[in-house]
Amino acid sequence: MLQNIHNWLVRTYQLKNQKQKTKIREFHLERLVEQVNGYCERAGFELWAEPINAVTNMAFLLAAFALGRYLKAVETQTGTRDPQSRALIYILWAIGFGSLAFHTFATIWAGIADTLPIIIIILTYVYLALRRFFGLPVAAALLGPPALIGLAFVFGQTGFAGATYLPALIGMIVLSLAAALRGPYDIGYALAVSSLVFGVSLGLRTIDEPMCMQITIGTHWAWHVLNALTLYLVIKLHIDHHLGASTRET
Repeated sequence: MLQNIHNWLVRTYQLKNQKQKTKIREFHLERLVEQVNGYCERAGFELWAEPINAVTNMAFLLAAFALGRYLKAVETQTGTRDPQSRALIYILWAIGFGSLAFHTFATIWAGIADTLPIIIIILTYVYLALRRFFGLPVAAALLGPPALIGLAFVFGQTGFAGATYLPALIGMIVLSLAAALRGPYDIGYALAVSSLVFGVSLGLRTIDEPMCMQITIGTHWAWHVLNALTLYLVIKLHIDHHLGASTRET
């Protein structure tokens, strides 16, 4: 009898636990398809409610396409392969399609598809830059991404709208100053220009909502264009440094 009661209690607990897990899964799935309105241009939840924000994602795709062709030409010229730069270009494609999804579907899952590739390319690039531009050992270069994550956490406590991306700007400025002081000097100049473009881009992204009454279409679309230009510049710099190293070896 006691064994039967025990078995019944176990089955009841398992069934209850299974139902709770099912409810949790359903809750998370419902949240993923929940729509959000976070940009000035969006006035509703129709698929084409952000036409300018959606169309300007072509800038990312065009940058990825141009960089892909450029990398192929460089690899043909040098007779070498550059898988690091190719990986950055693949992530850039993901940024373009992810952002396009978010500015059309405007759901939580699309927001993840929009933000995650950007975070990945920031963390990946700082590691690769420390390795390729400054020749740091793997252990030292691996400290770069956690440092940016730590800064993002600190800035996130301030409530600043661009807190996620501000560490990337700081990182670019620090790397450009380091290169300007000790070389390679061309890296310092290129990163300084890229930092300037990205700084303007981040500023325009930040004022999208505060300036909504004055600029009805918002300013987020300019973030797309200038951010795509920034990524084009820094990835091309990464490719060019590989080209320079290959040329010196030959």
